[in-house]
Amino acid sequence: MRILFVASEITPIAKIGGLGDVVGALPKALAENGIEVIIVTGYYGTHQEKKYPTKEITKSSLWWGGNNILYSVRQGELPESKVKIYYIVEPGIVGSGEVYGNPTAFATRQVETERFLFISKAAALLPKLIGFNPDLWHLHDWHAAAVTSFLPPNHAPTLLTIHNLANQGWAQPETAKKAGLENKGNQPVNIFGLGLKQADWLSTVSPTYALEIQAKPEGAGFENILKTRSERLVGITNGIDTDFFNPESDEFLAARLKDDINYFKRQNRQVLNKELNLKGDSTPLFGVVSRLTGQKGIELAVKAIEPCLKKHQAQFVCLGVGDPALEELVNNLAARYPGQAAGRFTFDERLAHVIYAAADFFLLPSRFEPCGLGQLIAMRYATVPVVRATGGLKDTVVDIKDKSGNGIVFIDYKVNALSKAITRALELYQDRAKLELVRRRGWARESSWGAAAKQYLEFYKKICASKPQN
Repeated sequence: MRILFVASEITPIAKIGGLGDVVGALPKALAENGIEVIIVTGYYGTHQEKKYPTKEITKSSLWWGGNNILYSVRQGELPESKVKIYYIVEPGIVGSGEVYGNPTAFATRQVETERFLFISKAAALLPKLIGFNPDLWHLHDWHAAAVTSFLPPNHAPTLLTIHNLANQGWAQPETAKKAGLENKGNQPVNIFGLGLKQADWLSTVSPTYALEIQAKPEGAGFENILKTRSERLVGITNGIDTDFFNPESDEFLAARLKDDINYFKRQNRQVLNKELNLKGDSTPLFGVVSRLTGQKGIELAVKAIEPCLKKHQAQFVCLGVGDPALEELVNNLAARYPGQAAGRFTFDERLAHVIYAAADFFLLPSRFEPCGLGQLIAMRYATVPVVRATGGLKDTVVDIKDKSGNGIVFIDYKVNALSKAITRALELYQDRAKLELVRRRGWARESSWGAAAKQYLEFYKKICASKPQN
């Protein structure tokens, strides 16, 4: 079986969020199951050629804005694998700047919309250029949804995976015209909407999110379409790269997790304290590693944790980048509670791993969460997740009231509800025997891509054996 991925980001080459993690890990897991996978993406202005070398393999052109626009295709490999990556190279449209125009990764500018339309159109032409005939096109989020509009007749079936339905690319009439999209009425075109209607099959990154998007508010305007297409919509929970996120061999850490969890936490906490000017290690540490957007519940976390800081019951650290208003909110909290709270607003892989290892609890009070990888990584590092029961968080975290509990779960998106969950976390911290048990359950949880890859493989077989939707 031959699968062609089209995606905007790939970890570690161009990573912004969870989408990149999926595209960087799933193809490797599929390859281990005997599947031939290639990935198509853009060659952005931030590409590190020395670190991730590529070679030009062909040149071509496509019709764009009334002209033939020249572009080239470069080939590289996904690190630690033989999965080939094909980069669409066009300096003016594709290579002008970073992957996204907004640090939150939400689409805000037409130059970004035009970029991904160009990549999608070039991707549709790629099989003929390189002699690769896919059995299935696996498209990721709005950035690749327009591929469904550019493919020739009698193409292989298409699968569009919804990573975050709230993030939608809109093409203004002039941009749609440039790309050659059909645009009746000369109105803005929702690119995600095109793919949701035209893809042969749809998937999301967790079973609960697949249900949630068939109704308001998570349907984000597409709930009726998705409900109509429910028989061709499947939810498969993401995994994580358990080789990269491995507390037993993690090179970013001062101490690895062998058996003594308390020693592991204490040694890494000392490193974190020194780096972030935190004082003491006798109170529980609550960590956040996240894009700073309204989706993630950062404001909720700051309001709920402050009473605990005021009473010297806890410490808090936040690592992320995104909305400046949320950065300021965390900064102000750190200023009010020096030595107890800290924020770092950048992408820092090493520091993220240290926080996962040092923290006692990981906060993910999301308004909505298609899957969430933070809770999976946290559990892998014996850190107890505190999450809201939504999307993939609901599918992966079991409340400690259950005999198999591995985290703390609350329901309502309210400060009071999170405050009660934090109180339960503080109580768990005092019960050292139960805390040890919950930590070990999380550490032992199977979160690799192996299981998810097998589900995708069965789904791919079903798609290839079925008739096209039209």
